[in-house]
Amino acid sequence: MPGGINTGQITSGELLIGQRIAFDAVTLVAYAGAHVEHHALLAADPANPVVGTSVGLKGLFEIHWRALQSFVATASLSASTVNRSYMTRTALVHEFQPAFRAGIEAAAFGDVRYSELRAGVLIRTRLTAAELTLAAGMLSNSDKGSGAYTTFSLYAPF
Repeated sequence: MPGGINTGQITSGELLIGQRIAFDAVTLVAYAGAHVEHHALLAADPANPVVGTSVGLKGLFEIHWRALQSFVATASLSASTVNRSYMTRTALVHEFQPAFRAGIEAAAFGDVRYSELRAGVLIRTRLTAAELTLAAGMLSNSDKGSGAYTTFSLYAPF
């Protein structure tokens, strides 16, 4: 909707298989598989190319490198044929204690309709069975321009 605000719902699912290879200070991860995504808009928007259900292929690659005793560098890249979506992220984190880390991050993601760049700082703490991360920084995107972002994530392997 040109100049207007539209609301909608996105449902996404992936089934990926892959391999993890660990060396001394480096771990490589690669996955590939199927990706399905459904975009439902409240009001029809003929100018929006991202609508309805799309099925395609997705690939993902990650590298984790313990650069020094207390620094970890990570990079990830994923790409999908569904709406030509992509996501890249890199971070450099200092491990102050085994349960507390802080660092910097940068990311770029988007699809056929949208793109965003981010740069910021993060703190991460390990809980008993999970890892909690809080990040904040500046962003620039194709919808609203520049501004701030915050993210909160909880990672709990099962």
